[in-house]
Amino acid sequence: GCINSVLVQKNGATYFTRKTGLISGLTFAVFPMAAIFDVLAMQDTVGLTFLLASLYMMKRRPFWSGVTLALAGQSRTEYLLVGFLIVIIYGFRERLRTESLPFLFGWISVTVVFSVHIFTVTGNPIYPLYINLWNIFGGFNAENRGRSFSYLMYNWVVWKLRVWPTKPTGWFIIGSALAMIASMAAIVRRRWVIFQPQLYFITSLVVLSPIFVTYLGSDSYSFLIMLRMINPIMALLYPLMFHGLESILSESNYMRFELPVKTLIVLGLILSYTYFVPYYSQLQQGTVEDFAVSEIVLSHYEAGTIVCDYPTMNYYLINTGGLDATSIQSNHYSPEYYGEREPVKYIQWLKKENVTIWIYKDYRAEPVWNVLHNNFPEVLELKYQSDYYRVYLVDGMAVNRIMIDAG
Repeated sequence: GCINSVLVQKNGATYFTRKTGLISGLTFAVFPMAAIFDVLAMQDTVGLTFLLASLYMMKRRPFWSGVTLALAGQSRTEYLLVGFLIVIIYGFRERLRTESLPFLFGWISVTVVFSVHIFTVTGNPIYPLYINLWNIFGGFNAENRGRSFSYLMYNWVVWKLRVWPTKPTGWFIIGSALAMIASMAAIVRRRWVIFQPQLYFITSLVVLSPIFVTYLGSDSYSFLIMLRMINPIMALLYPLMFHGLESILSESNYMRFELPVKTLIVLGLILSYTYFVPYYSQLQQGTVEDFAVSEIVLSHYEAGTIVCDYPTMNYYLINTGGLDATSIQSNHYSPEYYGEREPVKYIQWLKKENVTIWIYKDYRAEPVWNVLHNNFPEVLELKYQSDYYRVYLVDGMAVNRIMIDAG
């Protein structure tokens, strides 16, 4: 998180002025979403570090700029789409001149390595991005079973184009997309001298803002959780904003207002902590309970695989409990998500993966629970239950007996 504030300062100084860089870095350092979420060991902060480093090195070390942009895409899936847009627009803007090739080769070389590995494991070179979009388009909904990705995408786009014009948040998303198209056309056609900060900002805005904007005014919990995706947008916006503010005030001979305006912005951000910190502190109770249930899981664990979908619990089981990461699996890899409906397939999955503990918390476990509870209730032995959690031991003898009976 500290490095990200420094990189914001470096980007402001590199592309504009030292003063712009300094005020941008200091402002991002007190930006509440960055301060709150940077303390979490999540992929967001690391991905942002790579993204900002890529912008910083784009002029002087283009090859390493491409490398870090690719690493950003492998740290946070959404950045893969951001990087793809940046590379495409950059390629058109530079007309694939010799000087532009190191950046492109840097991005391609790293992306290909990851894609080959992902392809050998999943059969899809962009599986993380594909599965995220598949989920957004409703691919996991029961009514969409068997439908193609293109069909789901088309239906989703048609639906959104009907809904967005009826909502202010929808117009924001549409406006962002139109702004990207117009800005990118200007970048490609006029070949702006300083275009990199605008390129990184507008692509990040278009890709990342729908993740949290769509929850505005409806689901406050999801909105405030997903609001962490505003961090890269603000990290890239601050240098542009303060440079623009300085230019406007200097041209209109109102430079005496520069310091008060910037001071008010920083004070406003600091005062916003009085709302955000108490709210997010309430969510800490969920983390504490995740850790407590993880301790219960560890008290029952002897060997085999734990099926758990919840990142906080998995983090605790691995880092505090000392479990190997390969000892934990998600319900995502159950037969349910491969379209299998035959109940015995679920027993075969438990046997193959040597599942010894199965954890229920929310909707992600519901499909597997329905099959096992309705068809093989003897397989799951309840060991702990609360309002949100159920911890089950998997009866290995019952699994073997069902396998034998099934032939």
